[in-house]
Amino acid sequence: MIPFASATDLSNGNMVFMVGGDCTDCYIPSHVVIKNNSILTWHNADSAVHTVTSGSIGQPTNQFNSGLVQPDRFYAIQFVTADVYPYFCMLHPWMEGTVTVEEIAFEEYYADIRENHPSPPNSTAIVLTAEQLAQGMYQNSTGTFYANHTAVVPEFPIVMVVLATAVIGVVVISRRVTL
Repeated sequence: MIPFASATDLSNGNMVFMVGGDCTDCYIPSHVVIKNNSILTWHNADSAVHTVTSGSIGQPTNQFNSGLVQPDRFYAIQFVTADVYPYFCMLHPWMEGTVTVEEIAFEEYYADIRENHPSPPNSTAIVLTAEQLAQGMYQNSTGTFYANHTAVVPEFPIVMVVLATAVIGVVVISRRVTL
């Protein structure tokens, strides 16, 4: 899980509201089902301070803890691992909820990215297959790239020769222009 100190992009639609008073479900909705790698945001819509703490009262799991969420403030987490995550408010122990995170397949995940985040016009986006993603790397004409966005460029000496030739060419041309 990746916690966020504040949530400014609330367009993902995964929102839980914290409400107070005499309520049976003080987190609305109290049971949420999302896909892994999704961000879930809690909004404190109450006038009291609340927390979002993993586990149950008396048995916190230390997987996430919002600290004190002030009224009209937000707390967000990106859930990476598929599992069931119970949570509660440390200040109001009757406030409980669960987040169920379902595994999403590579193909479904990247199809969603391609559909909802298309490449800008005239871009040179690289579309990978599920097999390439599963291998953790891919190769193209410029080198080998890994899932952590590092690259091995075997043509580095060739690139340096081409760059040096270009620089020398610019120097020669600029000298001819000035003569």
